[in-house]
Amino acid sequence: MTDDTISSYLLFAEQPENKFVEGIKSLLQSHWNIPESEGSYEYFVDERRLKTQSLDELFTHLHQAHSAGITVEKDDFEIGLMTDAQGYPFEDVSNIEVWSWSWEFDYGVNEPGRPFATKNVERYVSAITLLSTILDPVYAYGKRMETVDPDTVPDEEGLTNHVVNEIFWLNIFSEPLVEKFGRDRILSAPAWRVDELDTGTIVLIAEDSPVRPSKEWQGSRSKIADHLGM
Repeated sequence: MTDDTISSYLLFAEQPENKFVEGIKSLLQSHWNIPESEGSYEYFVDERRLKTQSLDELFTHLHQAHSAGITVEKDDFEIGLMTDAQGYPFEDVSNIEVWSWSWEFDYGVNEPGRPFATKNVERYVSAITLLSTILDPVYAYGKRMETVDPDTVPDEEGLTNHVVNEIFWLNIFSEPLVEKFGRDRILSAPAWRVDELDTGTIVLIAEDSPVRPSKEWQGSRSKIADHLGM
């Protein structure tokens, strides 16, 4: 994506075969839907825009593709999913991007809009959490805007060696990373939300909003980094 988005990248040591489709199916089972246009589902395969009326055909194409993308929605809130997205700075790292428009999380100066924005944060985080449970990434991060300083995210060697250089708005630590930093230390981090999954993975959300964090949580990322000894 090139516009103002909230983009998260799930990173893998190797291509997560079949799991992209498994992740999408798990979202559908959790009451997400694939939007229809004139009775057809739209998706992307190897940079080609395709349409089909058959979910079976759609899943077959996604499974066979080198790169693929699709949009899912829940209660009028949309997220996009892309395999091996170009926004990640290291081509040798297999990734899945999960993105949504920043305005979905921004209530602006309109305080009555805060519940709307907060609900979308919850929807986004729940989708990322579900996908992490199914896909089991080595590491994941999420932030405003797709682009990222290459010095702050791991290349292939860094991912293999479980290197984490920065705390972002959204952070997912797999078991090896949890062992590296310490489970109790991560769980006690001064973050807005810390969830431990059944897989042992920990999802850490630094602030209550990726766009307009409340005063209580501003500056949380640097405090968390200090807490983890980064």
